[in-house]
Amino acid sequence: MPHRLEIALKSDLFDAEGEGICRKAKDYLGIRLKSVRVIHVLTIDANLSAEQLETVQKEIFTNPVTQISSYDPLPLEFDWTIWVGYRPGVRDNPGSTAVEAIEDTLGITFTEDEAVFTSKRYCISGVDPGIDHVDKIAGELLANDIIQQWKILSKKDWDPKTGFGFIIPKVILDHNPAVTSVPIDSDASLQDISAERNLALNPNDIPTIRSYFLKKEVQAARAKVGLSDPTDVELEYISQARSDHCNHNTFQGLFHYRDLTNNQTESMDNLFKTCIEAPTLELKKKKSWVISVLWDNAGVGRFDDNHYYVITGETHNSPSNMEAYGGALTGIVGIYRDPMGTGLGSKLVMGSYGFCVGPRNYTGNLKPRLHPRRLLDGVIEGVRDGGNKSGIPTPFGQVFFHHGYMGKCLVFVTAVGIMPATVCGKPSDKKSISHGDLVIMCGGRVGKDGIHGVTASSETFSASTPAGHVQIGDPYTQKKMHDFLLEARDQGFIQFITDNGGGGLSSSVGESARFANGCEIQLEKVPLKYEGLDQWEIWVSESQERMTVAVKPE
Repeated sequence: MPHRLEIALKSDLFDAEGEGICRKAKDYLGIRLKSVRVIHVLTIDANLSAEQLETVQKEIFTNPVTQISSYDPLPLEFDWTIWVGYRPGVRDNPGSTAVEAIEDTLGITFTEDEAVFTSKRYCISGVDPGIDHVDKIAGELLANDIIQQWKILSKKDWDPKTGFGFIIPKVILDHNPAVTSVPIDSDASLQDISAERNLALNPNDIPTIRSYFLKKEVQAARAKVGLSDPTDVELEYISQARSDHCNHNTFQGLFHYRDLTNNQTESMDNLFKTCIEAPTLELKKKKSWVISVLWDNAGVGRFDDNHYYVITGETHNSPSNMEAYGGALTGIVGIYRDPMGTGLGSKLVMGSYGFCVGPRNYTGNLKPRLHPRRLLDGVIEGVRDGGNKSGIPTPFGQVFFHHGYMGKCLVFVTAVGIMPATVCGKPSDKKSISHGDLVIMCGGRVGKDGIHGVTASSETFSASTPAGHVQIGDPYTQKKMHDFLLEARDQGFIQFITDNGGGGLSSSVGESARFANGCEIQLEKVPLKYEGLDQWEIWVSESQERMTVAVKPE
């Protein structure tokens, strides 16, 4: 039987979160509120005794000096009350932490079917609030419909005994996973499949993909293992590997540049090789402090005789444009994994940020999904939480406002790490894989979140951009994984390490396997958030806080 615990500040204490909502409602939406009180809700879906529930309430979740709590709805005054919680399948970080706290305190272990779900209930007393205003506050201020759900009740409709009832956002997939063959009868049919599955295949790649699967030697080899048409696993893998995000197709294209001052035209083939790789490698020859560039997850430089520093940066625009907080948080914890996966692994020391959004006080006719003001608030909170909650400071950054970012924002995040120059007598910037090494995935579990992240970010942002690529990062899990990997590194266990970012396992394992002439993966052993995922979903999911490591069998 589930149990719902409500926790709030005592009535005589100032509710800073509620006051912040009042201010934003007035400044952002032009809605005046008298007061907002915030109630934190824990729905404990576990078989606990009355004695255990009392221990959980008093010893873990309630501060007797500042808070009140009850397993019945708290009797706070309001004109309207709004409940906001996560949608099924969205990562609930406080809920996962609550499970650990309960297990540690009670000395028990939750079963696979037991969990804690967190949410909030807002008690609104107002000058202006009618139902239209309250719904506007819920949808534009308190929740994002991509990852959250909400319910609204008036004081008249409120039942003080049952409240909103038990809302348990469990994922239940009525689906039997299977590998599906996908006929590719023509270029046009493959293009249709690409659009239908959000593969974002480059039209120029489609004939090449078809011609490969139509080769007689390829068909003969596939027939020996019982395969005919390409499978959904293969097409999904190819699409993410060939995406602009992973393969840098735009950078590698042919560019024609015309100088408007003299009308002269210059052609450049492959901007990456000519404008990035070539000058970087030329500079590397002249700079003795440059240790490693362009092949690993981050660049490596010499800090002193005994240490190297590791630095990298990337954008996380498309997810942040759809869900500012989750997109930015995932961006910062994602970039933190790059130094962790560079060489034999580095210790994170700091991050930084750069935000480019539309004018904060924009009042024009354009209607972006998120107003620049709300978008900026969200990305600031996301980068803050992704850093602070994983023990990594973000000491500086910059913000730029321009109308050109109304359609799509820019969220740029960087990470810096440090590692010893040698680990167990081996250069720390080098890593290799040998025949027979074992592949291990560590960190978080795999779910549907993050699927098609690299393909969605490789396309033009539009109303049809899939919401499934938006994720919520878990800095707490990443912090534990970070510390665990440093211990494993220092004991010499790690032969090769890389992060699970864009493309998930398909990218991290696929790229790593090039160092060992291939590998064998047993997808059935991958830890899942819930049952019912197809094999291709497990292979390409970008669920966060995961690293891929190669170790010796012994």
